[in-house]
Amino acid sequence: MTESIKYSIQIQWSGEDECFIATSEELPHVSAFGDTYDEAVNEFQEAMSVHLEVLGEENQPEPLTLESYSGQFRVRLPRSLHRRLVMMARRESVSLNTLVIKLLSESTAAVEMPDGLVRGRKASVYLSSNKIEAVSEPQPSKPSTTSVKGRR
Repeated sequence: MTESIKYSIQIQWSGEDECFIATSEELPHVSAFGDTYDEAVNEFQEAMSVHLEVLGEENQPEPLTLESYSGQFRVRLPRSLHRRLVMMARRESVSLNTLVIKLLSESTAAVEMPDGLVRGRKASVYLSSNKIEAVSEPQPSKPSTTSVKGRR
C-alpha cells in the first residue's frame, strides 16, 4: 500500500501477545498486530484504509488529524485567575502565553504519564504558586470483613 499514514501511529511491543501492536490516538477503533514492527505498520495502514472507507460509505466525517489543529484556542477564565497568571508570568519574566504553555504542558505530562504514580490510586494535579505537582492519593481502604457465626 503506497498511500501515506496521515494519522499518528504508536507501535508497542506486547509481551503478553508476543507481537507488535499499532494504534492511533485519532483512530481509537483501529489497531493492528504484527510479528515485526514493519508488519504492524503495514497492517495498521490496511486497517485504517478499511475503517476510513467504511466511514465514507456511512457518510461519516473522517476523524481530525493532528495537522487539523491550528495550535490556537480561546479560553474564558475568571478575572482572579487571569490576574494570578499575569503576576506569575511577570515574576518569571516570561509572556503570559509562554507561562500558560508551560503550565499546560507540565499538567498534561503529569496526567498522560502516570507511571510515577502508584497504580490503583487516584492522581491529582495541583497548581501551586510556581509549579504544578502530580500527587498520588491513596484510595479509601476497603472495610475489613469479619464473619461471625450466630448462635443456634
